[in-house]
Amino acid sequence: MKKILLSAGSRAGMLRVLPLCRALRKSGRYDAQLAAPSTTAASLTEVSGLMGLAEGVTVIATSGVSPVSLAAEAVDELGKLMVHSGPDLVLVGDDSSFCLAAAVAAASMELPIGSLDAGLRHGRSDAPGEARRKMIDAAADIMFTSEHSGLYNLVNEGAMEEEIFFVGNLAIDSLAAVIPASLSSDILDRCGVEEKKYVVLLCGNARGAASLSVIEKVAHIGNAVAGDLPILLFNDGGSEALPGDVAPELPAGLQAGFLPAYPDLLRLLRDARCIVTDSELGQDVATVMKVPCITMEVTTLRPATVEIGTNVLSGSDVDAAVAQLGRVLGGEDATKSMIPEKWDGAVAGRVIDVLDRLAGFSTLALQTEGD
Repeated sequence: MKKILLSAGSRAGMLRVLPLCRALRKSGRYDAQLAAPSTTAASLTEVSGLMGLAEGVTVIATSGVSPVSLAAEAVDELGKLMVHSGPDLVLVGDDSSFCLAAAVAAASMELPIGSLDAGLRHGRSDAPGEARRKMIDAAADIMFTSEHSGLYNLVNEGAMEEEIFFVGNLAIDSLAAVIPASLSSDILDRCGVEEKKYVVLLCGNARGAASLSVIEKVAHIGNAVAGDLPILLFNDGGSEALPGDVAPELPAGLQAGFLPAYPDLLRLLRDARCIVTDSELGQDVATVMKVPCITMEVTTLRPATVEIGTNVLSGSDVDAAVAQLGRVLGGEDATKSMIPEKWDGAVAGRVIDVLDRLAGFSTLALQTEGD
């Protein structure tokens, strides 16, 4: 039985690795273990419980006071875990510093590495996580991509095509697994809103949510919508103050809080009239659920959500986002959208099919039929 260590350093990463971890264990051919930092303990407990994965999870505690010391501690602790568990393959689930540490530890021990959402690129050196994404993919021996742009980006950066496998978006496997539970959520009642009669604003950067620029954007959007629909603003974790805490002048009717439990979040996103986000947060879910999405960025890691999905890039100018929101609320969002290829909730099975075909994780040569 092959031993696989999966790592995730964020909630988004959890949503990728947990359905795969469950499928690996269910196959009976793999001993799958999961490592995550203590900073994601709440998300880990919530999502792993939904997936029925209460056991086989190692929480790595770090106490560093700077990003560098935290990463150094993670490399050291993950290295110890790898020595103890002896994995045949280390799979990296996101672009967090924790997952970069997992890749560094595995590379230092000459263990094969797989990147589970490889090739995602903003195309801007100043984009959050861009350098980490490139370093993780450069260290990887196997690269699993969620959309065709990932393949193009990796090949352009010099990766070998035979090491790249287009399998789809693993996060949609989590969505498919949890959506039944989300349908019974009473989150709309708790927020005092009705289906398709509210707007969701998502701040994907915990620090950014408390910054003056984001507060001003939220206030601008809120004032534009005021009197039409309630606005629910959610900040993706962290301990930073929410806009509602530091800017009491925000429009009436705007509710601010941290991201709710995943089933509640899915219910809120599914039944929103529109989603406005400052990052990748919510883009893939919006496209699969066919909810209009406005991203206040000039680029996206997931161009498929723009090319065939419901996502529109409004750029950094908040007036453009307000104008697009006005068009959506005015009923001009009737353009047909498609779900990207292989975003079907069956991605974990395709990843396992690839692993089953590999002759050995040390050489990564494909098995021939009959071997």
